[in-house]
Amino acid sequence: GDIKIAQMTNEGQTRCPRGAAACYVPIGKTMFVDKSAELGVLAPILFHEVAHAMDPELDETLRKVQAIQSSLEKKSEIIINQVSQLLHLGVMELTGSVFTDKDMEDVVNTKLMGTEALEVERFKTERLAYDQSFPVESELVELFPDYYRASMKKLGYRIPHNFSDNEIISRYGLNESIVQKYLHNSCKPLPAL
Repeated sequence: GDIKIAQMTNEGQTRCPRGAAACYVPIGKTMFVDKSAELGVLAPILFHEVAHAMDPELDETLRKVQAIQSSLEKKSEIIINQVSQLLHLGVMELTGSVFTDKDMEDVVNTKLMGTEALEVERFKTERLAYDQSFPVESELVELFPDYYRASMKKLGYRIPHNFSDNEIISRYGLNESIVQKYLHNSCKPLPAL
């Protein structure tokens, strides 16, 4: 009962990849589905989206990133207020040059940590969903080869298709350098909350 399933709406279309027949939006725990899509095409896509909804790390990462962003806002506010009081200037009168390198570095590092964590999670959740839905697609194609042969022409790619890491990066517009850092285990881990 935690996950809502809703008809694809304007909200779903703006939050989902272009042309997607379904997508899961973790904020609000809603799976948007184009109920007019052919069931045979929709079935493997739905399984992919269910894999997102069941991803145990997704909610935890989003919670941590939200806490980091909140911390960043508080840290920035404290630094701005301290400098404002020290210089006897209003907040709107401050310029970038009045902040120390350490102040700026702390704020930038916190911001980058949150951005990196979101990109890594976007990649990880897609990789997991494609890996889990590939066997389902394979079985469906094996059971209904004629149907899926015709469907593949409409979709423009072959089914079953387990997207490579580079295809996922490209398809979802992910930051390749961040994903490569993750794949080479060189991302900073999120702090425990």
